[in-house]
Amino acid sequence: MNQTYRERPQQPLCKFEEIQWEGTKLFQQGMVLWACWPVENEPLMWQIAQCHVCRRAPAHWVGVGDPFNDGGQYFCENAAFCYWCFPRRDFSAEELRLVRHAEWARTQTTDEIIEIVREASNGIDNTKVREILSNLADNIREATKQEVIYTPEEVAAFLSDMTLDEWRKATSPEKRKACPDSEGLGFWGNQSFTVGYVDEVNGPNSVEMPEFVSTRYELIQLAKYWATIVIDLRFDYFLYTQTGSSEYRRSVFAKRRIARIAEILGQEEVNKMIDQAYEEYGKNQNARAWSIFLHGTPEEIEAFQDEIQQEISEQIERDDRSPFTAEELSKFLVEMITEAA
Repeated sequence: MNQTYRERPQQPLCKFEEIQWEGTKLFQQGMVLWACWPVENEPLMWQIAQCHVCRRAPAHWVGVGDPFNDGGQYFCENAAFCYWCFPRRDFSAEELRLVRHAEWARTQTTDEIIEIVREASNGIDNTKVREILSNLADNIREATKQEVIYTPEEVAAFLSDMTLDEWRKATSPEKRKACPDSEGLGFWGNQSFTVGYVDEVNGPNSVEMPEFVSTRYELIQLAKYWATIVIDLRFDYFLYTQTGSSEYRRSVFAKRRIARIAEILGQEEVNKMIDQAYEEYGKNQNARAWSIFLHGTPEEIEAFQDEIQQEISEQIERDDRSPFTAEELSKFLVEMITEAA
């Protein structure tokens, strides 16, 4: 085995309660974020690391490197492989024989189980039992089918509603430069589960377009646009005290864009646009909620948020089959509370 890889130990390195749960760092490769763990925190890595190819099986081998060029040694998620996905070129001849034997054993075991179930069903007179066993055999076969594995590029193309060729063309480094304000704001996952994908932040629509040069007026409107994005995210968190990976990336990206525009137009000019954005956004919000958001004391804000959560809980208890989505229910209750006041 290549010495740059660490194999999963047969026994845990320490007790579960002794694991240090801090130390995970993120490394961006293209538009994708990968986790990295200091080699000193190996127990944490084995608890979290999954194969970066299939994204399903626990990692069996994890590569060690220095992705941050800081002289440190890290376990790298983008070099984590399960027993089945590890590149065959990295196995020794002896290990390769073991892998092939294991693959044969796994396939045969599945087939043998199905054959046993089917033979058992043929020897039973009870029609219901035969049907149950036949369905069991079908379920085993379906459950052991190999899932389709998607690369990060394929996931990004899928989320952007593009073919893989269209996505590659849109993000080709020869034609388009990635926006520097997207640095550190990548995404990860697959078509079944994705974290942090935001098209305008880390997708094809985040690339720079040097062919078009904006006017001063357009820069002012962009400042107001991104300010409105930040305000909306802040106000949404104020109401529901919830946020997520996509909201975080959008907020950071928006603030970076505003700061970049301020370097060109001046902070005073941008501050005027931010004030206008607050004024225009506030006109469409409930007066009481907006007033507390802008001027409420910490005690008033906490009391208002508790009021919303209490109403949500009571509504759910009254009818857990509510036709509202969670977000619709929250907004409806905010309106109801503020109108009642």
